[in-house]
Amino acid sequence: MVSYSMGTFILRDVIFILPIIILLLGSGCTNDLEIRKTHWEEELEMFDPVGKRKDELLSWLSKQHIEPYADKSDLGAILEEIEGNGIVCSKWLIQLSAKLDEQSVVSSYSLETPGICL
Repeated sequence: MVSYSMGTFILRDVIFILPIIILLLGSGCTNDLEIRKTHWEEELEMFDPVGKRKDELLSWLSKQHIEPYADKSDLGAILEEIEGNGIVCSKWLIQLSAKLDEQSVVSSYSLETPGICL
């Protein structure tokens, strides 16, 4: 028969509950993030970047007061930063990534929401 001390049970419970608490604290701003991501999805849907030239996308970003970064086949931009209100993540980014074909025309794009987290 194996006997466990009270300390073993408490430690096991803490190890089980701690990740849940961290997840809840770290996801404090996900609602704001989803609202803002939806906003940018709608803005991009109206602009409809696929098939547009690189300079048209750059002009649209400029009108939004957004600085892009680019190389030969990709163009990206941080559309917005959202402050995190949890312990785990200090901020979230809404990031546009666009693929350009050999004629510098947008062939596809995506929105990502990476977090600056511990």
